[in-house]
Amino acid sequence: LTSHNDRLRKSNKNLMQKVVRATAAIASLEALLAKTQKENEELSGDVSAVKEEKKLQVSSMRDQVHKLRASRDTLQVSEEALIKEQGKLRKEKDGAFKDAADFKLAASDAQQKVKALEATIQSCQTTERILVNEISTLKQ
Repeated sequence: LTSHNDRLRKSNKNLMQKVVRATAAIASLEALLAKTQKENEELSGDVSAVKEEKKLQVSSMRDQVHKLRASRDTLQVSEEALIKEQGKLRKEKDGAFKDAADFKLAASDAQQKVKALEATIQSCQTTERILVNEISTLKQ
């Protein structure tokens, strides 16, 4: 009976050691679980914050794209208006060059007419002198 009791005590002692080790292991696992849950919560918060930040960045980029498209459209309209204005100015310039050429031609014609009139005047003056001389000669 004593040996049986000794065996039971020894077995009980072994079981108690196993219970203590199991309890320590459970406590360690519970601590690890708590730590892991806390890290998961932190990461989840970080992921949510990152997702929110990315949403804001995407929204900001969409706004920028919208503004850039509006600017591009405005610039295209301005470019088209400038091209039309440039066409008008070219026509005006071409007209001005044609007018200038016409004025040069008219001026050249006028100079030739002036020279012809000056020659006629000189001829008339010469004829007048001749006639005055002849009249003088005839009076004598």
